[in-house]
Amino acid sequence: MLDILAGFGIRFTILSPYQAKRIRKRRGRGWRDASGGRIDPSMPYSVRLPSGNRIAVFFYDGPVSQAIAFEHLLEKGEHLAGRLQSAFSDSRTWPQIVHIATDGEIYGHHHKQGEMALAYALHHIESNNLAKLTNYGEYLERHPPTHRSQNNFYQLLQKIYPAWLERASANDPDAREWVEHFVALGRNLSVKIEPPALPELRKVS
Repeated sequence: MLDILAGFGIRFTILSPYQAKRIRKRRGRGWRDASGGRIDPSMPYSVRLPSGNRIAVFFYDGPVSQAIAFEHLLEKGEHLAGRLQSAFSDSRTWPQIVHIATDGEIYGHHHKQGEMALAYALHHIESNNLAKLTNYGEYLERHPPTHRSQNNFYQLLQKIYPAWLERASANDPDAREWVEHFVALGRNLSVKIEPPALPELRKVS
């Protein structure tokens, strides 16, 4: 899917923090584990795709997004503004972006007058110069990615897939099924696995 987006000239997209596997600096060598939603959402990341293209990804702030949905932050705009502001950290040395992903129905349908709380929170933040309101395109233009990210599929492709392929080639029926499902998943994600990597398997008698 990311390769399709990049192929159409789309420069960035937004992902769940749980879709990240590991990260590293763009010119660094050592990868750092970021699985389980532990990726820092305050910066964009560059993803290198099988086609050779790249796309920038923003991982939204999971805890703040969940708090908006389930912790009654929309009862008062001040509460929402404070929670958004708390996502900034003085320990970071780069220009931070705080962003969330929520269901649009939260603002008014699930939480009455939630859209008013959101409007007040943004007004409060901007009028008090607590942060600058921006959008992804503007932020990315001013602050290109300094880190790379890999997702879980590519990690499986590099580390797990070869072992299962070897077992499947030896007529292990469970491994054959796993490989077939994995290749199909890669196809859905627009990740091309070359046919030579998947030899014809003998039928199990």
